[in-house]
Amino acid sequence: MSIREFSSLGLSEKTTKVLGELGYENPTPIQAESIPHVLAKKDLIGQAQTGTGKTAAFAIPSIENIDDSIRGTQILVLCPTRELAVQVYNEYEKLAKYHTSTDCIAIYGGESIEKQFRGLKRNPAIVVGTPGRVKDHINRGTLKLNQLQTLILDEADEMLDMGFVEDIEFVLEQTPEQRQVVLFSATMAPEIMKLSKRYLNNPEVIKIASKNMTADTLDQYFIPCTSRNKVTATDRIIKGNDFNLVLLFCNTKAMVDDAAVRLQRLGHRAEGLHGDMSQAQRDRVMNNFRAGHTTILVATDVAARGLDVKGVDAVINYDIPQDLEYYVHRIGRTGRAGKKGASYTFANRNELYKINQLAKKTKAEIIQAELPSAESMINQRRELLGIEILKTAEFVNDEYLHMVEQMEEQGVTPEIFAAALLEKMLKKDEEIWRAEDKAMAEPVRSKGDRNDRSRGRDRDFGDRNRSDRSGGRRDRSERGRRGGSRFESNRDMSRLFINLGRDNNLQPRDIVGAIAGETGIGGNAIGEIDIHQNFSFVEIPKEEVNKVLKVMNTRMIKGNPVSFEIAKPAR
Repeated sequence: MSIREFSSLGLSEKTTKVLGELGYENPTPIQAESIPHVLAKKDLIGQAQTGTGKTAAFAIPSIENIDDSIRGTQILVLCPTRELAVQVYNEYEKLAKYHTSTDCIAIYGGESIEKQFRGLKRNPAIVVGTPGRVKDHINRGTLKLNQLQTLILDEADEMLDMGFVEDIEFVLEQTPEQRQVVLFSATMAPEIMKLSKRYLNNPEVIKIASKNMTADTLDQYFIPCTSRNKVTATDRIIKGNDFNLVLLFCNTKAMVDDAAVRLQRLGHRAEGLHGDMSQAQRDRVMNNFRAGHTTILVATDVAARGLDVKGVDAVINYDIPQDLEYYVHRIGRTGRAGKKGASYTFANRNELYKINQLAKKTKAEIIQAELPSAESMINQRRELLGIEILKTAEFVNDEYLHMVEQMEEQGVTPEIFAAALLEKMLKKDEEIWRAEDKAMAEPVRSKGDRNDRSRGRDRDFGDRNRSDRSGGRRDRSERGRRGGSRFESNRDMSRLFINLGRDNNLQPRDIVGAIAGETGIGGNAIGEIDIHQNFSFVEIPKEEVNKVLKVMNTRMIKGNPVSFEIAKPAR
């Protein structure tokens, strides 16, 4: 197909020219179906999944419909989140490149309202914004809708789900009687249909069926996993596949914070993203992820709306989504631009029936995957280290050769010296991995597993538990712990003080590795770790305290003499 097929939809030369420059080869199904109706200024309801080109489906024809003789806002687009509003704004900016008289601005919370005042004074033809900020500007008189031709509701189901129904209805009430309403949504929930019956005039309805998402671009896997082993499973998936950029989805804000902290303690560059964060925090997290400074983005579904990051290697469903449609949105963020992607979904034994539902939804097989074992992780690590050593050996520094010679003078052969270095570099992680294997193989008896059983009683995806979505007790009970297989919530713990901290470049895995390697205590037995500037705390089972104090006070961590003592209670 060629770009001329866009021309056959009745588009101007300006638009077909920019489409060619942007690499649009042919319209997607939602674009081919929607563009003629929007051009004809008919009301429209469009349903399609993420990644199908919905934004262009309404942006292209709405730009075409702009009347250059009218001074004022003619197109208003409402989006549920600031991230999506920015994405839609950027798409309009690109598509309107040759429509030189068409001005576009984005308005949303978290940005200077004075700056938005100045932008609105220019009477932009296109305004993209979030419902709350749009309502605010209408009330202030800085956004006037008397010239409005088209109102577009993007991700309408998400806006209603986030509680914006009153704001949306307020905006609709302020629009002229003769205007076009275009509504795009991933689902056709009852609230959507109720809104459309009240405000849309005999709308055209377009529904694009979910495509087979795994054909060439995406492999879907599930892993039977209890709540206490999720962090370990995540760690194994990422390291075992050498993933560089991963999206991890949780159902609640509490679980986002919890999972991000636990992954950080394993040495991953993980950050959380959810609605309780300030806009500045969310911007920082997103910029870090896009730049690759953050390699694991842990997010809720709402916070990730509008997220468009290239090169995501895999999506991990830490929690099975509470709504079937969310799964499609999640996994659609990997396997783009012809690059192979993968999705992994954790499910306890009472959630396995949901995997079948997800497979039916995506019209593809979801394969049970096995986590890399400790031995496979060890072999992989040794192999990679061997490759790095061979590379370094070509340009080895004479100072290090001198160290080997000094050791040889003391009766240590180069072979023994090299083996000792390898053991020092590898032993701690290998002990931890073997301890994790042992813990994952043990029967589950902790509180987390009772939670797993209770979660399995959910009847189906349509039963949205509001307390779960806001962070219920089951998630808060796990917060602040090291997580995964490395902690069992029913153990009696003591808190120890350590004389090293961030100033010594200390990380949680250094503490775990040192204790596990020197005392023989399994990494799964170690509890919460709290690292400060020049000191740290670690929780140890009470029955192991004497052993830790006796052994560790004669050892070193990262080349620093270490001192352990029982922490004094807070006053």
